[in-house]
Amino acid sequence: MNITALDIRKQEFRKTLRGFDTEEVQVFLETAADAFEALTKENAAFRERIQRLEDSLAHYTKLEQTLQDTLVTAQQVTDSTRENARREADLIVKEARVAADGEIETARRQLVQIKRDIIDLRNYKETFIARLRALCRSHIELLQAFEQEDDEAPIRIEGMELEENEQGSMSNE
Repeated sequence: MNITALDIRKQEFRKTLRGFDTEEVQVFLETAADAFEALTKENAAFRERIQRLEDSLAHYTKLEQTLQDTLVTAQQVTDSTRENARREADLIVKEARVAADGEIETARRQLVQIKRDIIDLRNYKETFIARLRALCRSHIELLQAFEQEDDEAPIRIEGMELEENEQGSMSNE
């Protein structure tokens, strides 16, 4: 049963012979009604305050949840970004290694070719020197043969042969 301050104020009691002082009862009921009214107002104020606090709590709870969700999302984005960056870095390193290995292989092939070229040039040089020596010997031998032939050959003048003695006397003159 809900009692209001007005119920207390309007409450009437039966009168008996040995009853209470009606004025004293009336004063007490008025005091009780005032106290009850004050408590009812205070209770209403508390209920209103509780409602505001519950609304605020709901708002802050929702805000907290939103912040938690944002934090989780930010962490996921950070983790994803970090993972993507790591993968990209790994890919760049792998590509750089492949490129470096390719460059090294190209350099090795060039080195092998240069060594072959050097060997070929040395062989060509040795062959050239040997042929040049042979040519020089051949020319020297030819010159020597030509000199010998020139010294031993008789001098001929228009169909006439001179004897060696005559040649010797001509050369002395």
